Amino acid sequence: MAGILLLSAPASACDICGCSAGSMYTGILPQFSKNFVGARYYFRHFRTSHPTTDGSKLLSDDVFHSWDIYARFYPHKRVQLFASLPLNYFQQTESGVTVSSLGIGDMQLWANYAILQSADSSKKKVNHTLLAGGGIKMATGESNAYRKGEKLNANMQPGTGSWDMIFNIMYTLRIKGWGFQADANTRITTTNAAGYRFGNRVTGALRGFYWARFNNWSLLPQLSFSAEYGGKDRNLGAAVAESGGLVTLAGAGIDAYYKRFVIGINAQQPVTHNLGGGLTIPYQRVNAQITVLF
Repeated sequence: MAGILLLSAPASACDICGCSAGSMYTGILPQFSKNFVGARYYFRHFRTSHPTTDGSKLLSDDVFHSWDIYARFYPHKRVQLFASLPLNYFQQTESGVTVSSLGIGDMQLWANYAILQSADSSKKKVNHTLLAGGGIKMATGESNAYRKGEKLNANMQPGTGSWDMIFNIMYTLRIKGWGFQADANTRITTTNAAGYRFGNRVTGALRGFYWARFNNWSLLPQLSFSAEYGGKDRNLGAAVAESGGLVTLAGAGIDAYYKRFVIGINAQQPVTHNLGGGLTIPYQRVNAQITVLF
């Protein structure tokens, strides 16, 4: 019943921020057996305190906008193929000076296999699915962009410049109109041509939802709790001190379905965090989507 709907500046980077976060967002989608195409929007905001050699600190605001085109196709009833390609617009403001980047991000291709699969039917009291799979994140985005003669920070580049492996698993249970979803995914990174490697990343989420039908309309309100962990980045083999960390988030959202069309919005509020050695503060996130089933 569900499928995966899966960014002169200081020399530091947070791999929870920016292009390294990728776009493998996991969400709830009924009509498990259907193909789809759609578009998603992500908004993220971080504030970082950068230590300086004289003991003072510089504050920077990092804002990340991503628009993602994505699709799911079924070559077999138990096999799902996914593709996503983001367009990223990133901004970093420090001391009143704003630096920005705009460009195509890193394309992702992956496949899931349905280990367990119930029919997607509202007449059944209990439905459940267990999906597992993996794929690749390709180095399609620019990772060597310059602004005003200086190279942008790694987290401000539209792409990472590396080819990475991605793996995921997801279980969904629905009892009548009520449902629960648990999922986890990880990304194993590699070093790019400039000698920079973003830390490996692990994310997980728990979601509860209710499926309500009103003639041709259906509503799917949902609550979530998620956690994201990023390992330390490495630059020419040396660990980047102000990178990596853990953030947990509580979220709420709603999806609306009308015939073959789906629109939805989800907001997340950080609950706990320790990013970039405690120097980076995450703020609210917003995700929105529109999807066409066929």
